[in-house]
Amino acid sequence: MISISDFADSTLDEIDISPFSQNNICILGGTGFIGSWLVESLNFLSAIQDVELQLTIYTRDKSAALRRFPRSAFKSLTIQEFDFSLGTRDLGMYDFFVNGVTPTSIKPGINSREIFYLPTINVTSSIIESARKYGNCPRVLNLSSGTVYGHQPVEMMLRSEGPAKTLEVSDDDYRASKIVSEEMLATVNDQKILKATSPRLFTFYGPGLPINQHFAIGNFVQDGLNGTPIRIQGSPSTQRSYMFPTDLVSWLLKSIVDPKNDDFNIGSERSISMLELATLVSELTSKKGVVLLKPETPANNYVPSTRFFRSVHQVKENTALEEGLTQWIKWILKQK
Repeated sequence: MISISDFADSTLDEIDISPFSQNNICILGGTGFIGSWLVESLNFLSAIQDVELQLTIYTRDKSAALRRFPRSAFKSLTIQEFDFSLGTRDLGMYDFFVNGVTPTSIKPGINSREIFYLPTINVTSSIIESARKYGNCPRVLNLSSGTVYGHQPVEMMLRSEGPAKTLEVSDDDYRASKIVSEEMLATVNDQKILKATSPRLFTFYGPGLPINQHFAIGNFVQDGLNGTPIRIQGSPSTQRSYMFPTDLVSWLLKSIVDPKNDDFNIGSERSISMLELATLVSELTSKKGVVLLKPETPANNYVPSTRFFRSVHQVKENTALEEGLTQWIKWILKQK
């Protein structure tokens, strides 16, 4: 469980959530990395700002959600269990929806269409049909992904925000789910059925992100906390950028308060190579240095430009990578 009070020295507690007062908020995918941060942050902020809101989350595993979010710790929380890979459902009338149901990794033995594409499209359809049925024009935050742009050439240091019409058709189920979901919501936006925004999210890190899965930064932290050298599986020259969850939450809440159907990116613009990142993690943990396992792997970039989003929503990145990594490492050690 993420204790937001551990990060109260950040700018998170400065986020004004008065626009959500007396509103019903539905977060679909409320137990994932981003969903959990949104749930915990809204609960924390509603308490310190004395803002009343009704929060509902959807999850495939209600018992796991109850362990993660003890309802006694929340002012108002309803947990609904449903597997959207099986179909759609009437969600009811809400003022705000967050579509964050798409997992970022696949479990062995499960078809990628079932784990990525079907849940995303069925949730999007459920939101649209619920908005159409109840006619209250809810605001919708659709968590899209920078993967919709396809391959980012190595020479392109910042992936510029671009119009949806340039997106390619994809046979990758994760990427296709994001592209189709964006297109579905853009259509009903034009029909005034709802008011949606689909920011394209890049790479994030911090409390709640698994350190034993396919996330390079998580693997680096795990190596360091195990007292071993940091192992780089791919090219040491590959470029990434990382945003801390308190900044991510701030940007997301800003965007759902005033949704704009524009092609925004969300992420950090500070590019860092895998070698630089691994060296930094080593210095903060094991101090055992870095090992290159496959240095011949071709390098790639995945770093966004966020100029458009920042100018429209008047936000900035507040947590530096070094500070965020230090907070994350302290948090992991505290859980042990």
